[in-house]
Amino acid sequence: MRPRKRRGFVKRTITSLETGTKYQLEELLGKGGYGSVWKCACRNIPGPLCLKLTRHQGSWHREAYMAALVGGHPRVVEIYETFPTMVGRRVSYAVVMELAEHGTVADIVERDGAWAEARAVSEIIKLLGAIDRLHSSGALHRDITPFNVFACGKTDPKG
Repeated sequence: MRPRKRRGFVKRTITSLETGTKYQLEELLGKGGYGSVWKCACRNIPGPLCLKLTRHQGSWHREAYMAALVGGHPRVVEIYETFPTMVGRRVSYAVVMELAEHGTVADIVERDGAWAEARAVSEIIKLLGAIDRLHSSGALHRDITPFNVFACGKTDPKG
């Protein structure tokens, strides 16, 4: 990351060592055991994006592998690029993906209220399609909850 001062704050840019694409980090969205997640922008990719950054190579490889297995499914966040990068003098690993701007299913239910049974069943069936693709490839997701299923694109409170 190269810090740049601008109007009282520091802007950072992450550059893909593989493609040369530059990602402008805009806002820290969260930090945890994996690393950090940033809202970001890129001239080459339209739409809201986020960049996950970690120093844990194994976690990054698993995430990139899982993304490749389920990529292109309409119920899976789109992954645009995965790459190693230099942050200071250390190697870090990045995953650039579609930003789940609506939050998690738990966030949506809290904000909009409980879903009608028909909508809940419909959404679960759609989610099961993505999970089936993942499991059919031999991978297993062991922590599917309303707190880690994210919503992207347009949402309709009525379903």
